[in-house]
Amino acid sequence: MTKTTRPPRSRAPKQERTDVLAVAIRECERKILAEYLAKNDGHVGKTAEALGLSRRALEYKIEAHGLRGDASKAREEAGIGGPRIA
Repeated sequence: MTKTTRPPRSRAPKQERTDVLAVAIRECERKILAEYLAKNDGHVGKTAEALGLSRRALEYKIEAHGLRGDASKAREEAGIGGPRIA
């Protein structure tokens, strides 16, 4: 029985693959946070509860993603409607 050798795989370096995945996860998280903030009119406490996070954890994520601001900015980021009229 002869052993066959496989040609070397052509892959991106491991670090590059990891970076692509990290960026995709970060973008997804940002979109979800913006969507939930918009649904809760920017109310951090209600958003944290809806996502199952502590308020402090959500505040950290909001800051890390640059989502600090009013609810209309969050709605725009999430692609949910225009500004609300009271």
